[in-house]
Amino acid sequence: MTRSLLLAAATAALLSACGDREAEVPPVPEEAAAPAPAESESAREAPQAEVAVSDVLGSFGGETYGMAVWAHPTLSFEGAVLVANGDAGLAVVPIDSDVAMSTVEGTFDGPVAVSYPDDGDPSNTLVAAASGEEIVLLDIDPDTRAFNEVGRLPAPDGTRALCARGDLLLRADGGGRVSLSRIEIGDGRAVRTEETPLRFATSCAAAASSFFVLSEEGLVATLDDMGDLDATYEEAFGEGRVTDLVALSADEDEALLIALDEQDRFRLAQANAPLVSLASAQERGRAGIGALAAGSGNYGSIYRDGVLAVLDQGQTLKLVPWVGLSRSFGVGQSETVGPRTLNAEAVSGPAAPQIELPSSVGGAPGE
Repeated sequence: MTRSLLLAAATAALLSACGDREAEVPPVPEEAAAPAPAESESAREAPQAEVAVSDVLGSFGGETYGMAVWAHPTLSFEGAVLVANGDAGLAVVPIDSDVAMSTVEGTFDGPVAVSYPDDGDPSNTLVAAASGEEIVLLDIDPDTRAFNEVGRLPAPDGTRALCARGDLLLRADGGGRVSLSRIEIGDGRAVRTEETPLRFATSCAAAASSFFVLSEEGLVATLDDMGDLDATYEEAFGEGRVTDLVALSADEDEALLIALDEQDRFRLAQANAPLVSLASAQERGRAGIGALAAGSGNYGSIYRDGVLAVLDQGQTLKLVPWVGLSRSFGVGQSETVGPRTLNAEAVSGPAAPQIELPSSVGGAPGE
């Protein structure tokens, strides 16, 4: 159940826009163009690069647990980042509009996933958010942006990773055991759940026509559907441990896999791609990166080709445009395809009204 209350001054400081938006992708500092001095053979094989943060949306005062990117069915600039904020609820943070932040009430203390079931209505959304030993399932009214709970699934042993594609939900429990469920959104229940042989999973992502599961050792397994569950882990990112995984859809069949390594560098699952850090000129004294989320497709303005949301360990939410990151990786694929586009043509509809900010979200404002 959701509740929208009048914006309070104490809450307005919690998550505030930071400065005017730039019309173009921020330039990468010139010194970042040259690869860092190689210290080993592996370093020579993986040159260094940087990417600029385009927007700092603000900071959460309380602990956050997971996030996902939601695409509006008709208005690209009305997309949002959904952030699990513990007892303060599920925060809904606009990407590229002046719509105020809202909150879904409840306790959300784990990963969040978003998908778009292809059941003939291209405006459908399925949000899955971990809450203790349950998964809360919600849909979103595209006209009012109201979140409605449609059901709950049991999640024994908690949830370490969660991702969704269409009507499929992939979950890794607290021990890293992976299962795949088909969700019937009409009554919010799983109509079929299958265990997979995958264990020791730490993260997952969904893009194009596949799920991707990251192991504790930094290997990646690919699952295409519930009829092909015998996936095995394979090397995708070369040497060095990676800790988080996101994916973007290049087209219907091709996914762009991006991981975060222990030095807070982005790695692309492509041979000889540079290791990309957030631009040091902007990030001196910053906290390490805590979580990532990615959105394929058009989110408006400089995010028209896709967006990467970065939540640092200081609970500050930042955005990086895919067009800037793709340049830093040195890849020609600067466009991504939105998941709704892969399902069907979006329906037309009225502009979404402004959502009022609740009076209490997440404690004291961050620095």
